[in-house]
Amino acid sequence: MQINAAAECNTAESVFSYYKAIIALRKEYPIFVEGDYQLLMSDNPDVFAYKRTWKEQTLYVICNFHAKELNEGIPEEYRKGRLLISNYANQGFYLKPYEARIYLVEKDGFISKR
Repeated sequence: MQINAAAECNTAESVFSYYKAIIALRKEYPIFVEGDYQLLMSDNPDVFAYKRTWKEQTLYVICNFHAKELNEGIPEEYRKGRLLISNYANQGFYLKPYEARIYLVEKDGFISKR
């Protein structure tokens, strides 16, 4: 397998494009930096999940760092938010291998950036 940096830069589904989108979200939403951090689902060794809270917003980050789909579904509390980003095009109830998602929930249901 050959990896080409120029091809990565011009491909919407590339790792490069994903990281670029993550950086853009971090700049757009202060909650990524300003929010209070709380580890979630610490009893599940297959999941890395946390939330950040800031003003009227809650940001849920949930990641599967394993090569298998997780048997435990994503909590409804997270899915009530707007999906900001995922590294899979089609999201289901379970996390796919190496899937990561970020959801944003606002108290009044209105998504604001600041």
